[in-house]
Amino acid sequence: MRRPRRQRASLIERAAHVAQRYNGDLRAHAIGAIAIRRDGTLVYARNGSSRMPEPEAHAECRVLRKAGWGAEIFVARMRKDGSIGLAKPCEYCQAALLVMGASVWYSDDEGSVVRL
Repeated sequence: MRRPRRQRASLIERAAHVAQRYNGDLRAHAIGAIAIRRDGTLVYARNGSSRMPEPEAHAECRVLRKAGWGAEIFVARMRKDGSIGLAKPCEYCQAALLVMGASVWYSDDEGSVVRL
């Protein structure tokens, strides 16, 4: 489903707040993700602990495990200054998202929404 631009921007903002809410220290890689399952249910994830293996700790992979096949996923980075930054998924996450048939939107350096 192709969502209106304003709705996509709102979901990116919510993903950024997921990163901030669960990551009070705001490390350099405070990434949050929201997925909309095929049944319309929302699920959330953020980057895991630095002690978790990479890239399974990435927000995109964590939310994908919760969402399942065909989900629509929104990924955002919350910078230490509170602005939204680039959150393009890494190559490993991109491959996993593609295999699982996900539609992916992420924030760019200006805080705009970009489709993967």
